[in-house]
Amino acid sequence: MQHATDGVGQWTTRFRFRIDKPFAIDADRVPFSIGGKQGTLIARDGGSLREANWLILRFDGIESEAEANKFASQLAEAIVTTAAKRQFGVDLGKNKPTLQFSDEYIDELKKKTGRTLVNDVHGFMVFQKTGKEEFRAMSATGVVYQNLDAFITAVTAEFEEPAKNSDKLHSATELTALAMMSQDPLAQGTLCMSAIELLALQPWNERQGLLISKLRKEAASSEDLPSEEAEEVSHAMKNVFKSIRQGLKRLVLEELDLGSEVWKALDDLYSLRSAIFHGTSKFDRQANIDFGSRAADLCSRIIAVAIHKHSGHG
Repeated sequence: MQHATDGVGQWTTRFRFRIDKPFAIDADRVPFSIGGKQGTLIARDGGSLREANWLILRFDGIESEAEANKFASQLAEAIVTTAAKRQFGVDLGKNKPTLQFSDEYIDELKKKTGRTLVNDVHGFMVFQKTGKEEFRAMSATGVVYQNLDAFITAVTAEFEEPAKNSDKLHSATELTALAMMSQDPLAQGTLCMSAIELLALQPWNERQGLLISKLRKEAASSEDLPSEEAEEVSHAMKNVFKSIRQGLKRLVLEELDLGSEVWKALDDLYSLRSAIFHGTSKFDRQANIDFGSRAADLCSRIIAVAIHKHSGHG
């Protein structure tokens, strides 16, 4: 149970998120200074950070709602970018409550205690502090740890020099971070590969689009097929997509200039994933574990280079 007392009347950004590996520190809270604001990182259940996968990162005393929302968005981007680059899992949520209480229960508690029970949002929430907010939580445990100082340093660096990610790059980055949450190597590797595929998707250029439109019209008016079948062919041509493999090759060799060795490694993983999921590869547990590890490592490196180049550093 967490109460609020300071900064009444000002705005608060509260961030609840989940990580795959707890931090290697026994403290139940640590100060978190970023962007000129002083915050606190605590375990959601109030216990040791060493045993917590669910965390609360909170900043009080923000002057306005607009500033609090802007700060929260930039902080979220910094965290998910850090996760993708450092290969640890983070689930930032969708800024929606996962634990809700009825209005009747909230009203009854307020009458009895004077406190306001707030629905627990997974993600960030911004609210004007009254000093009477109350959040309730459940505990969580974990066994593999990561270094807290390195996390804070990395998030601070990303915050102070934010990545200029496009919507597509942001989605690929977030998907990579979520992939690291999975305990299953196949799921982790597959999601990481999907993130790179998303990054490699390219629309047809203008001349290609004009040619497709021309061919669609020719197909629709063809006298070699019944009109219904000709329309079916025309419609299918409207939905045709570029080769995913060629898009990946273009991304690695041309856009990111990562060289033939990286392309060969990615192409091998792409083929292996297809073989696993289409049943043409014999089941091998160790091979699946290796696939997940290799995919996570390579895709995180590709995402990091894409972020670097998109921000104008290469």
